[in-house]
Amino acid sequence: MRRRKSRAGRRITAVLAALVVLAGGFTLFCRLHVDKAREKGVRVIQDLDNIPEADYVIVPAAAIRDGVMSLHLQDRLESAIRLYKAGKADTLLLSGGYSQESKGYEAELMRAHAIKKGVIKDDIIVDNAGVNTYATLKRAKEHFGGKKALVCTQDRFAARTLYLADAVGLSCVLVGSDIQEYGPNIVQDVREYLSATKAFLDAVLHLGPAPSIEQQPYETG
Repeated sequence: MRRRKSRAGRRITAVLAALVVLAGGFTLFCRLHVDKAREKGVRVIQDLDNIPEADYVIVPAAAIRDGVMSLHLQDRLESAIRLYKAGKADTLLLSGGYSQESKGYEAELMRAHAIKKGVIKDDIIVDNAGVNTYATLKRAKEHFGGKKALVCTQDRFAARTLYLADAVGLSCVLVGSDIQEYGPNIVQDVREYLSATKAFLDAVLHLGPAPSIEQQPYETG
């Protein structure tokens, strides 16, 4: 009886080990596959002259805690405002979801900040259904069609963002929005590594969530 239990235990352990190896291999495959999108190149906000003009600027949300934007979001929004004031685009698309910590929509806080910084209210479009990068880009493609976008995000997220933009057929140039010093963040690095798997599955299986513009329209003015 003990031998049977021992054999069963070894089989279960072997199966679990195989599943871990397969999961790890699939995650690595997704990461390498997504990273290829970086070959399209990244412009940087510090070199405005080399950033082409576009029809609009996309600002995907990042963490907001107690009404205070994270450094990543501060820099994305600041980069978008610089592009707007430099005449690179005349419309800002601010996209995010509902923040439980701040008890409000992320894009609404971004809009208030942009207006304080001199952006005309009518030049801002708010997307409160941009709960992740895939939803943000897919909805932008649906609304703007073939128009060209500038997407503001950090360099560490560039490959995944470009990969998803290509997956939904969005014409864009990515603007690296690294202005402040963020410091090392192992948790965020691991999370981004795993996010490549989700990006791959979103692109292939269209998992979402990404409600259509008809289901949840943009807010303007």
